[in-house]
Amino acid sequence: PAANHAIVVEVDPADAFAPVKNANEAETDTPRIAQAMMVALHRRWLRDAGAEAPNDVPVEISPLWALDAEDCRRRGVAGTKFDEPTYLHE
Repeated sequence: PAANHAIVVEVDPADAFAPVKNANEAETDTPRIAQAMMVALHRRWLRDAGAEAPNDVPVEISPLWALDAEDCRRRGVAGTKFDEPTYLHE
């Protein structure tokens, strides 16, 4: 390799990898699947921060609002129930 210093980062693909290579009509790697994976990740962050986020309610989080569950916790979501589609942003 041409790099003097290489870095390998290991992540859970469900948390960090949602490729979009196909149209929504395909079975894999679609915008619809990527969005569903992002919404599932954001629900996990909210639940880990003490909020209630049912599986049937889409919740999206702007990276300006939070980057992980700890950021959600600092935002004070503990005890909050997300019962309608929500976009958390600045």
